[in-house]
Amino acid sequence: DRDYGIFDWFHHGIGSTHVCHHMFSRLPFYNADEATVHMRKVLGKYYVRITDNPFVAYWKTFTRCKFVEGEQPLQYFKSAADARSPKAKAAAQQAAKAKLSRG
Repeated sequence: DRDYGIFDWFHHGIGSTHVCHHMFSRLPFYNADEATVHMRKVLGKYYVRITDNPFVAYWKTFTRCKFVEGEQPLQYFKSAADARSPKAKAAAQQAAKAKLSRG
């Protein structure tokens, strides 16, 4: 869960009650705040609430998260930084081909 400030209000608290939303997807949004309070008690140390700045988290996600591009037979993981760098893309493709040829 994460507090998105005013954006949470526009989206019916989905950010601050996101864990509850995934655990109880059929729960109406207007009951999610109360359910989250009880869910935190049950989950205890396993409940995670992120308190860092959302924009910092967006930047970390954009620059560090990995994804697979395309549907060609040879695929490889890369980050957003790889997508911007042809040199990094070529190196990753070469590494993937070498790994594939080794079996």
